[in-house]
Amino acid sequence: MFRRIHPVCAFFDAKAWASRTSTDNISYPPADAFMLARHGQSAELMKALRAIEQSTGPFDVIEFPDFGGIAFATLQEKLMGRAFARSTIAVRIHSTEAVLRSRDHRPAHCGNLVIADIERKALSDADVVVGHLHPIIDDVASHFGFSETWQRKAVVETPPVLLESDEREESAKFTETTPLVFTSKIQWVKRAHVFINAAVGFMDSTPEYQGDALLLAHIVNDELYRHCESLIPDHLKARIKILDNLHNTLREETISNSVAIFPAAYESFCLAAYEANLLGALVILNRNNPAFGHKTPWANGTSCEKFDGTAHDLVGLLQDMWSRRHGLKHERVALKPASAPYWMHTATSKPSLASEAELKRLSIIVATSDEYGDPMDTIYSALQVEGLNVEVIFACDRLPSATERAAVFERLKASSLVSNGTVKIVELGFRGGLAALCNLGIRSTENDFVAICRAGTSIGAAFLIDAVEALNAQPDFDFVIPQLIFEKLPSEPAALYPDRVRLGEALNTGVVANLFGTIEMVGRRPAIEAIGFDESLDRNVDWDFHMRACASGHRYIVSNRVEARVELFPDATPISFRSHIDAVLVKHEANSPGGKVTLAAALDATDLSYKTWKGVGENEGEEPDISTANSVLISRRPISYYFHERRPWWKIALKNPNKPVRWLLLREMQARVRNRPQRGN
Repeated sequence: MFRRIHPVCAFFDAKAWASRTSTDNISYPPADAFMLARHGQSAELMKALRAIEQSTGPFDVIEFPDFGGIAFATLQEKLMGRAFARSTIAVRIHSTEAVLRSRDHRPAHCGNLVIADIERKALSDADVVVGHLHPIIDDVASHFGFSETWQRKAVVETPPVLLESDEREESAKFTETTPLVFTSKIQWVKRAHVFINAAVGFMDSTPEYQGDALLLAHIVNDELYRHCESLIPDHLKARIKILDNLHNTLREETISNSVAIFPAAYESFCLAAYEANLLGALVILNRNNPAFGHKTPWANGTSCEKFDGTAHDLVGLLQDMWSRRHGLKHERVALKPASAPYWMHTATSKPSLASEAELKRLSIIVATSDEYGDPMDTIYSALQVEGLNVEVIFACDRLPSATERAAVFERLKASSLVSNGTVKIVELGFRGGLAALCNLGIRSTENDFVAICRAGTSIGAAFLIDAVEALNAQPDFDFVIPQLIFEKLPSEPAALYPDRVRLGEALNTGVVANLFGTIEMVGRRPAIEAIGFDESLDRNVDWDFHMRACASGHRYIVSNRVEARVELFPDATPISFRSHIDAVLVKHEANSPGGKVTLAAALDATDLSYKTWKGVGENEGEEPDISTANSVLISRRPISYYFHERRPWWKIALKNPNKPVRWLLLREMQARVRNRPQRGN
């Protein structure tokens, strides 16, 4: 059917191409490792596009819609330098879920945070962003906090308005029988209930008007549809009608002789409003909708009438239009569609590659402690890296207590790897934790690029090479995050547990769960030094680091592949000298007067650390009793403020750096209580 309608277009079945077995030895995270199905769909589309590129050659342009962040995985694959180097990847602004949610009142869900993050990341990393109106590009930039640099890569391309009927020069007349029409979808953001309430108010207040109110709308939300029906009083049910699937010719004829009302809170362009205007309808628009506001083709009193978005103001406007109906007319909107699509004049910027003679230096910092795995596994994987001048730094808290591991370090110190500078062993001298080991390693190197991992971690050599090359070619990015798989040792040597798929710049999800990344990363040493690892924390060091990095504006590249294998020791004795909660409270809340809130995690430090580490099975899955003695001091503001703040949290974080960790604390407690029975490892 597709080929019959579009005979000169090639059709590719995405599912079929995504399932093709690659000749490369690539391991991708399984479907259940993604927190959201839409994120997994982005990865599947990337696999399909990659397979098509390898089979038929590269695309010149790959365009994605912004909704759902479907371009996320493809853009990360390009930034990693693994595919699509000759393709321009564009994201067209149709309307993101995140922006729609800001003007909608559907029930919230934790998945909304993931969607907001991948949508933001896709728009941020796109080669080209295509919008239909300047105010919409400005609104998207404001919502996601994009800079002027991002706005410079956005192009405005006005789409053509295609009609089956001929355009009309004259406006429709507002007579006693002229229908009021609503031509959008039955969705909350389209404000169908505003149209119905205004129609009821106008009909009851203006008895001489005997026309109908018609909702020529697709029913998307059944609950809202039932709500809209309930708004229609019995005496007006014959005049206010919801008509779905009306034939297009009859639909255009009805609109051409109507007052077309568009109360939607947000649109990226709203072709329906332009269609109604060109068909000759009298058009009423919500002035608070950025697609109808200033710097758009819509002029109040000339090509349309505008109201403030409320049913009360719309009733008043309809009454005013009725009083001056005999001389009422609207001019046709003058649109200037693009003479040629953006890809005719947009070239892909080719990153400047370093010469082959210039060998990049990489320091691999291995945090080594009794709590982590065998350091030799890490050094074996590190020495397989070719094309980089690799330095391996073992940052130890003190000499290993295990006899066998101590003997390994003694042999390593006596080997040529240490004498020729390939391996360096530095000691902290005390048990300071992961943050102190990472800081020690950073102080011990001068190389521009640094990889960090825990002892026992096997990192793919291809990932290290690609990550360094990606950072070298992309100066705007500072970190590269791999996907992980955990190996449970020693009791289950064959058991593998895929990690949750990390997002890198998880600015929204990061207040609920750590989807930024783990401690395993490749980054620029100056950026890591500027952020630093917080040595007051005995856990969530990676979460805290990445949160502060993202809040400071550092950008991330995320690998789509499983690149690191980490040993997992679930039965190890936890560090309990200071809990994460205590550290945050001491650091940020010691002098903060304010109210108190009861948190399920406000227990003593040792008990909290143990339960967090063990997960399922503790206390038979039951939560401990909470008393007023467990209430902790949190903030100057009521606690509800931090859960209902409308602005993106990271915007506020830039002005008050204390807040990210405070929010992290609150959300982490919720996540622990909610997820404890689900993942024991």
